[in-house]
Amino acid sequence: DIFVRCIFDFVRSILDPFRAEILVAREALSWIRLLYVDDILLEANC
Repeated sequence: DIFVRCIFDFVRSILDPFRAEILVAREALSWIRLLYVDDILLEANC
């Protein structure tokens, strides 16, 4: 939650909230991939 808030505050001035959330999800998934995590459940509130 803190990570999402930091990233959102950083990009808030240049991106709308929807695109900021996509950016954060993409970054989180790339970090998870680096940790070799196999089972991932990504939930979105669309």
